[in-house]
Amino acid sequence: METYKKNSFSPLIACIILQLCMGMLYGWSVLLEPLEENLNAARSEVSTAYSLAFIFVTVGCFVTHRLLQWMSLHWLTLLVMCLGSTGIFIAGIGESLPTLILGYGIIFGFTSGVTYFLAVSACGIRSPIPHSVALSITVASFALGGVIWPPIYTSLIESLGVYEALLLSSAIILVGGFLSFFLFYYSKAKAPSADNNIGFFQDLLTNNPRVMIRLWVGFLLLSFAALMIMGHAAGMVKEWGGNDLSIGPMLPSLGYITGALIAGQICRFLPGRIVTVGMCTLATIALTLTCLAPYLEIGLLMLALVGLSFGMASTAYPTTIGSYYGVNEIPRIYGRQSISYGVGGLFGPLAAAAIFDSSATYFISIIVASILAFISIFVHLTLPRNNS
Repeated sequence: METYKKNSFSPLIACIILQLCMGMLYGWSVLLEPLEENLNAARSEVSTAYSLAFIFVTVGCFVTHRLLQWMSLHWLTLLVMCLGSTGIFIAGIGESLPTLILGYGIIFGFTSGVTYFLAVSACGIRSPIPHSVALSITVASFALGGVIWPPIYTSLIESLGVYEALLLSSAIILVGGFLSFFLFYYSKAKAPSADNNIGFFQDLLTNNPRVMIRLWVGFLLLSFAALMIMGHAAGMVKEWGGNDLSIGPMLPSLGYITGALIAGQICRFLPGRIVTVGMCTLATIALTLTCLAPYLEIGLLMLALVGLSFGMASTAYPTTIGSYYGVNEIPRIYGRQSISYGVGGLFGPLAAAAIFDSSATYFISIIVASILAFISIFVHLTLPRNNS
């Protein structure tokens, strides 16, 4: 049987391509206002698609471990990227709220979750660089999509329109899917399998329940807070008097990239408990500062720091889980733990949209986010000290 060549960057490059394509999820806030105008719908109604996307991201994350047992890495990659392209195509061609919810919220959301965890699982396959570094690069690439896509969307919307922008991004996903397919196929890469078949709820109730439950709650609070902000970043910039709305989603995405990269290194020297407490403290300080001084400069700094904190979480959580359960268990345990991320992703942007619809300001949303981030500090402080 032909085996995969050692010391090849091909799987990592494939993972980076996947993440850059599906990272368009973080360019949503640029799409929000044009969609709101074209659909003649309330912001909370349009935001339903984005919130549902995070629920189905979670579903995708949850099933990826099992899908990798049923299908080879390269064929699963091609399948989900074609499906994701189809979802965005439906959202663009339908020009209605139901097709936006179906195509973007459900189909694209699900495939984003599968590709994200597929990339997290495959990025370190016999890579010439350490696993934690490969993981941080892969996670950061997802956020880099959030830097690339806002200006692309802004330019396409201004020149062609919001639905045409969606159709073109659908084609880009398809091309990225085929590129990743060939890189995985010719490298003969295979995703690592877990050491055992213990069920999630058995882990939750009998094997380190203190770790799982606290990470669950902590991730839920931080995700809710961060996505209240990141899902409405462009709208916040407009409220503060900014002219370039694309800078709204770009700043948290740049912060996310930085946080994901530095957390991969920090977690090599500090325990996950300290790193998670630190990232939640950083978010709390940034949000509280903006509550006290809601000006453009302070707000832009807050967007970057919230992104930095959330980016640290994207690397710190799987690394911390790996230290408790083992590296091969990360896709299985983290995939199930990410349910809290999906719940936060559903209710965070929806809550911010509902608050905006009723008050015509994001100030209250920032206050709520700061309170949730503050509570998450104490949740992570309750993690066991020894996670070696």
